[in-house]
Amino acid sequence: MSVLQSLAKQKTDAELNRQLAALSRSIEAICHEHAAQGRFNSGATLKRVLAACKDATEKQRDTAIKEYLWAASQALLASQSWVECLVLDASQSIDSLHIESEKHIKEICEKIGKPDLVARLLLDLESTEVAAKNDIALALRSGFAERSRGLVRSGAGFVLRLLSRIIKGGAA
Repeated sequence: MSVLQSLAKQKTDAELNRQLAALSRSIEAICHEHAAQGRFNSGATLKRVLAACKDATEKQRDTAIKEYLWAASQALLASQSWVECLVLDASQSIDSLHIESEKHIKEICEKIGKPDLVARLLLDLESTEVAAKNDIALALRSGFAERSRGLVRSGAGFVLRLLSRIIKGGAA
């Protein structure tokens, strides 16, 4: 693992820890609010918990994209295989978040007496996670492609300026 990749992972993991703490607080607040309103055992509680988990996934996706794009942009030498390593590494933070989100969803379903809804809610959450991983992969791969294209263009421009100077006698 390169130093840049390691730094991106550390920053992403730090944000993951913040997201996990915020998710727990948010779900606790949802439960307290709905219990106070007498709506705890309703589907509204499950919807809000699922929405909180999806929101955390999307925030983690944004962080992973930002930090790993930074790593890819700062690298002196980058290859497609290294970018694929970044994609896998960045996607792991989504997997880590999934583990905690799944625990929360199962716990709430048990508390409200609807354990049969766990599979459906997790399927919904997983679709958000798949989309997040696809967004991460697309962002990193396209960022690498743009960087590579920019290097080719700047290299070609340099060669053309150099040839122009040679042909014109250094007056370019």
